[in-house]
Amino acid sequence: MKAIKILACLFLLPLLLTSCFWGDEYDTHQLTGRYYLSRIEPSLDEWELYFDEETNGRGLGEAIIKHPIVEAGFNEKCIILRVAGMSPQFYIALMTNAVNQVEARANVRGPMTKHEFQNFKREIDGDTLLQFNPSLIKSG
Repeated sequence: MKAIKILACLFLLPLLLTSCFWGDEYDTHQLTGRYYLSRIEPSLDEWELYFDEETNGRGLGEAIIKHPIVEAGFNEKCIILRVAGMSPQFYIALMTNAVNQVEARANVRGPMTKHEFQNFKREIDGDTLLQFNPSLIKSG
């Protein structure tokens, strides 16, 4: 009987350990390709942008933009972001063939004012109606 309890503990231990990793505790949403939004804290509706170096959702590492994101949207050309702050600040992450976080971070433009953001978005995205998508930063 004691041997069965020991074996059961050995089988359950890996399950208990995997539930301790941040990827399981926090919401993470794949936007496009290797770009992900992940919630900073479970109790807050604040997110950060990550680039996955391992191409499997497990190598998120350090955030590309280290400001809480409150709105996001994307298409095949770029990811648009609005970050929390005293005055609105916007970022645009250009979709390229980046292979690591350094390259992905180098393709982020911002912070920008709303006017600069709208002009740059129009310049790279033409007349398409790329908008912020509220469902991207909702948990569930």
